[in-house]
Amino acid sequence: MLKQSKDYLFIIIISIIYFLFSFVFNDFLSYTMPRHQAVQLPIIFGIGIAIASYFKNLNIKELSWAYSALIFILFSLIFWMLPHSVDLAVINPLIDRTMHIHILICGILLVASFKTISFEIKTFYLAMLSAKLATVGIVMKVFNILLCGSFTILQQQETGTYFILFGISLFIYTLFQFFNPSLYRKDLKD
Repeated sequence: MLKQSKDYLFIIIISIIYFLFSFVFNDFLSYTMPRHQAVQLPIIFGIGIAIASYFKNLNIKELSWAYSALIFILFSLIFWMLPHSVDLAVINPLIDRTMHIHILICGILLVASFKTISFEIKTFYLAMLSAKLATVGIVMKVFNILLCGSFTILQQQETGTYFILFGISLFIYTLFQFFNPSLYRKDLKD
């Protein structure tokens, strides 16, 4: 009974946070590129990660499906970083909601697939994701060409700085995970 109450409380809290960042603060967060790309989307992605982390039995048991989920996540993140996709999400509320749900599902799938795959694949995937974030950040920071018509070049360059920081932070986290011997022992026991 206590476990069910905790589950309901978690679902209510997560739903409120999602509602706030997807609906209530959406206009404010979509007004500038840094708020949209570096605040709103990572928070929604983090909500998905929190959901899959909280519910321990939420995992992808088949290895082939876990790898497919990782590929789906990577292509999804690439799709929602395309300038045309960003512009459509800012302009069209239906595409904006679709993007939010899509990013939430990506967060859930990331943790659900990480529960199944090996340590080496997790490390490789996180390193690849950190390189992707840093590369996108460098492109946004260096080019003086407006990539998204809904925002300004200064906002684009500021967002690029945040992406570089996200990429570096994720890479440092990946290094710490890679050199943590307890993770090797855990995989060897499985």
